[in-house]
Amino acid sequence: MTNWLDKELLNCNFKDERLKKRFLSIISSLHANYGKTIPQIFQDWSTTKSMYRFLSNERVDEHEILSSHFEKTQERITNTVHDTTEFSYKRKHPELIGYTRKSPYLNKSRKDIPQEYKVCGVLMHASLAVTSEGLPLGLTSTRFWSRKVFKGTEQLKRHINPTRIPIEEKESIRWLNNLEFTMNSTSENSSKIIHIGVVKTIFMNFFPVAMLLIPIF
Repeated sequence: MTNWLDKELLNCNFKDERLKKRFLSIISSLHANYGKTIPQIFQDWSTTKSMYRFLSNERVDEHEILSSHFEKTQERITNTVHDTTEFSYKRKHPELIGYTRKSPYLNKSRKDIPQEYKVCGVLMHASLAVTSEGLPLGLTSTRFWSRKVFKGTEQLKRHINPTRIPIEEKESIRWLNNLEFTMNSTSENSSKIIHIGVVKTIFMNFFPVAMLLIPIF
């Protein structure tokens, strides 16, 4: 096995040491023959059959297989990027999915009157873990939602101070949920991770919650 695989799988936690040895042997063969089918890799039927027996073994689960890789991935995380994006769809019944925003459009027959339509889709707030070199490692947390109605946010701001609305009633609660979930899932390394997001989100929401989660944030 390569040095990288040796280190990556060092802490695999199997109930039976024989299962661990079998797993390391299988991974070494798969790594050396990347792109080939299982019968092509193991050549004879008895070895191929033992591979399938390992995969169907009730004493083996995905946590045992991935535990060491998850641990090593956490060690590589240096930054987490938080941002929101949207997925837009065209549907016959958009109300079944929901909406993301309002968008202006030109009404050729009434050019003098501003027109808007509701964009059908889903919003996603995601937290992406990356290394110091910018290599993406995966999503640490995601939140999905859509809007059924629009409450005239701009008009409300003229009458209500947004800072007095409880954070639990705002969409930005998802930002904090992602932050908390990310810190909990990377607990051994969380104090060293740099969190990156838009300025407004960081100053209004992240710092108060982050300082409660870890004192040295």
